[in-house]
Amino acid sequence: MKILMPGTTALRYGNDSAFDIKPLLMTVPGTTWLKGGSLVIDSTLPPFNSREGDIKENSFTTGIQLNRQVRQKEQRLIVCSNADFLSNMRLGTSISIVASLYSWLTYNRFPVYMPRPKARDVFLRIGATGADVQKLVYIWIVPGLVLLAATILLIRRKRK
Repeated sequence: MKILMPGTTALRYGNDSAFDIKPLLMTVPGTTWLKGGSLVIDSTLPPFNSREGDIKENSFTTGIQLNRQVRQKEQRLIVCSNADFLSNMRLGTSISIVASLYSWLTYNRFPVYMPRPKARDVFLRIGATGADVQKLVYIWIVPGLVLLAATILLIRRKRK
């Protein structure tokens, strides 16, 4: 699943903690790098320059999930390098991933899963031939009738 995370950076983590750490969000392999030095964004993408400290790896981790046992209870955390993908501005592009994150944090009790049968279309039943007929009617016949009515109206008004 792809989500937009502009301005994000990579997370670095180790396995020497009490948490079980799993990568959750990753960049597309081979298409991203970490920009070192000053970032100038104008009309083009910044070029990769290893002399300035740019780092290019196969893929970077931008979000991790952590969990551990504390007194017979499980503690769950999600750490993201940039939380803009959760904002209202970007929520339309990543609503399913956000719902999945909240669901994991609440032990899959949110959102309440209530599947409904797919609604049957009882109002409009049209096939390829019907669509072709409608296209012919709306593109040629109706405009032709409007043109004919306007021509008759103008000719009759001129005669008076």
